[in-house]
Amino acid sequence: METEKEQLERVGPLEEPLMKNIIVPEEESLSLSDTDSEIPDSPVPINAPIYRLFGRERPIHVVLGGAADVLLWRDKKVTAGLVGAVTVIWLLFGFGHCRLLTFVCRGSILFLLLSFVWSNALNRSPEKIMEIYIPEKPLLQAASALTFEVNCAFATLRSIALERDIKNFALVVIGLWLVSIIGSWFSFLTLLYICFVLIHTVPKVYEKYEDEIDPIAEKAVIEMKKHFQVFEAKYLILTSQTLSIFSPPVSLSLKEGANMDSENLNGAGATEHGKTTTYPSVGSSLPQEAVEDSTVGKRMKKTSPAWENFAVITRVVDGVSELRAKCNHCNKDYAYEPHKQGTSNYNRHSLVCLGTPRVGGVNPLSLTGQGKLQVRKLDQNVFREMVAKCIIEHDLPFSFVEYARVRSLWSYLNVDVKFISRKTAASDVYKFYEIEKSKLKIELSEVPGRISFTSDLWTAITVEGYICLTAHYVGKHWKLNNKILAFCTMPPPHTGIDLAMKIVELWKEWGIERKVFSLTLDNASNNDNMQNILKRQLVIQNDLLCGGEFFHVRCSAHILNLIVQEGLKVMGDALGKIRESIKYVQASKSRRKLYASCVESSVPVNDQRAGLTLDVPTRWNSTFKMLDRAMKHRAAFESYQGIDPSYKLLPTESEWDLGVQIFELLQPFDEITNLISCSSYPTSNLYFMQVFKIELWLNSHDNNGSQVIVEMVAAMKAKFDKYWREYSVILAMAVVFDPRYKLSLIDYCFSRLDGSTAAQKVDHISDKLQLLFKAYSASEPQAEPEADNSDFYNFRRNTVSTNVKSALEMYLEEPLVDAKAFPELDVLSYWKDNSHRFGVLATMASDLLSIPITTVASESSFSIGSRVLNKYISCLLPRNVQALICARNWIRDFEPYDNETEEAVSGDQNESLPPVQLFAA
Repeated sequence: METEKEQLERVGPLEEPLMKNIIVPEEESLSLSDTDSEIPDSPVPINAPIYRLFGRERPIHVVLGGAADVLLWRDKKVTAGLVGAVTVIWLLFGFGHCRLLTFVCRGSILFLLLSFVWSNALNRSPEKIMEIYIPEKPLLQAASALTFEVNCAFATLRSIALERDIKNFALVVIGLWLVSIIGSWFSFLTLLYICFVLIHTVPKVYEKYEDEIDPIAEKAVIEMKKHFQVFEAKYLILTSQTLSIFSPPVSLSLKEGANMDSENLNGAGATEHGKTTTYPSVGSSLPQEAVEDSTVGKRMKKTSPAWENFAVITRVVDGVSELRAKCNHCNKDYAYEPHKQGTSNYNRHSLVCLGTPRVGGVNPLSLTGQGKLQVRKLDQNVFREMVAKCIIEHDLPFSFVEYARVRSLWSYLNVDVKFISRKTAASDVYKFYEIEKSKLKIELSEVPGRISFTSDLWTAITVEGYICLTAHYVGKHWKLNNKILAFCTMPPPHTGIDLAMKIVELWKEWGIERKVFSLTLDNASNNDNMQNILKRQLVIQNDLLCGGEFFHVRCSAHILNLIVQEGLKVMGDALGKIRESIKYVQASKSRRKLYASCVESSVPVNDQRAGLTLDVPTRWNSTFKMLDRAMKHRAAFESYQGIDPSYKLLPTESEWDLGVQIFELLQPFDEITNLISCSSYPTSNLYFMQVFKIELWLNSHDNNGSQVIVEMVAAMKAKFDKYWREYSVILAMAVVFDPRYKLSLIDYCFSRLDGSTAAQKVDHISDKLQLLFKAYSASEPQAEPEADNSDFYNFRRNTVSTNVKSALEMYLEEPLVDAKAFPELDVLSYWKDNSHRFGVLATMASDLLSIPITTVASESSFSIGSRVLNKYISCLLPRNVQALICARNWIRDFEPYDNETEEAVSGDQNESLPPVQLFAA
């Protein structure tokens, strides 16, 4: 008979995920009502996946990583030596009454005495005496790792102490109390020794008997969950309710957000557009609207259908007021005692009441594909799901579902619709976010390669800091994906260690801390500290390739902005005069009207359509656009000076000419800015050529006739060399995986710039490619040959020449793809079609091509955030903000809003300045 483990191996990896989806875990059937009863034993299918301790899916030796050989006694000499040495130290200090300081001092005396006798009395060579040296790098890495873990522990304790989560607080307190009891039984040294022995024995025992231990652990986990549910129901809920009585009052908007999970939402199947979908957030029993009690100053839930036809009133009889339930159609009233009396009497009256409308049970008819009429029943689950999507995609407030006209429209479309409140809408949105998040987690776990990230900080209108983390990866279908993983609050301080702890926390939450490839950041100093901390942590855990050499990528858009801003400084007064002139002519309605007449008389018709625009001084591309429009209106400004004597800001002829030269020189920068800032986020192989053009342009203008231009170019070259001297290496490596260019484009570009160093630079890029390819090859699991063909594989390995070329060498030696025949080649499609030939090289190519060279993706989420949080909607809870922004991105990616494209088109045709009030700021 086959064991369960052998049967699972026979089923294979393709069928096992299907079984996981079919078989329902036993924990899902638990509830508070059956906590005191035994769970009946249900027959488990033979092919059911075996429960593994802590939910692990990989073998124990893979989970332990590099320490597996020591902890699992694979290297018995090393493990036995460690355990023996630690045992001797424990016996020496624990039972030998030896003190550490005494031991160190006497050991040093003995070492000095032996060394002195060796080198002087015996006349031996000092070089033969052992030299003790502690390397600096491992020590610093260990100290950094310890500091990071301690700070994480402090941050966790602080968050538990400040939050109102009685469950987590109770668990931590109980855990610390148990540890304190155990600590009172042993000395600290003995406790460390026990932990050390357990670490070196328990994994070995578990590996040997895991098939017997895991079922016992599963039953123990189930029993613990049952007992904890009882404890939570009896004590924790009561404690939290008691604390809420003494808690300070909260504003209405915050209460609504905090209580939005109070709705009971169960799983149900829904059908939309002919496809069956699952939306477990929407339940069959839907919450009704809260009905205002006219005499009691609080809102009470009315869940019975009877309240659709009845309302609570107050009637005074003989000076005594009493509550009555009155029919809305015939005004007949009945006794109303909410805690003693039900609603059956009201329901019976509704059946015989002549004034009650009878159309509620009639469903609209719909036409099927066969041309037949059928009754279309309203599915409340689908309705609520569509409302949630509507709120997410169009940035509607949660109160949208309570608008009177919206509810009238819903009632007109279907009289059976049941209205929901803003709390229910918020809960539906968050449940939808959780469902999509679980799907995305599965997608990320199935990514064949690694994942690159971008991150940035943003301050909302509420002066609250947010951090955005975006993932960039090539999925299993070879499509480039950009997903916002987190948009959460980031309270100050925003130091490197705090940012690093937050990023690590988010990686662990998504389970992708071992899939990190690169992180793109802007040039802030705290970001530099953060990436150094993250790199050290990931290198220590062996989660980065090549020691993290390709981990940090600087934002190219930010670098480009710094380069051009440095050049624009030399323009000085000329740029300031143009900016102030635009402000002057647009400062009042009379000036705008007067200037418009000057434009009509002195500016060509084709240039009149482009109105003036004012720049944002910190964004150079807006300055470029401002110069473009101002140069076309040069004659209008000169004509306006002759009409308005108060206008004293007109640039001189030389300043206008300087503006024209600078505008022409900045055009290459505008092209690359448009490329790297577009919303389609192309693969990284497109950027190297653009950066080459920038450097070539700077070199060609070193000897310009204008001294101002020479100074401008010199300042820009200094910034360029600081950040892009090596073209970030990543850009050059990415272009190699474009089959139209490979190393030839790099060789051409370096030769155009400096022929004497071109070969050296190309060799440097080749060495980096070989280094990275070896790291990918080492991490790729080797497939074992089948048992029947083992002799053949041994024969081939012994007879075939060992000088077999690697996949990287084969790819580089193949002929180039004709660039003229394929000007718009989809590089990812090429690697998808050739992945079976190149193997791990295709995975390496997809990871390099998916690296984002800018943080534009994270900054794009801030524009979405400004729509979610604005001056009209500023009281949303942070978790609702994250749900709205992330869910919209997962549904529509980074697609612009429907009206953004129209605004962009109309803005290009006739762009004018913002209202004058904005200029005062």
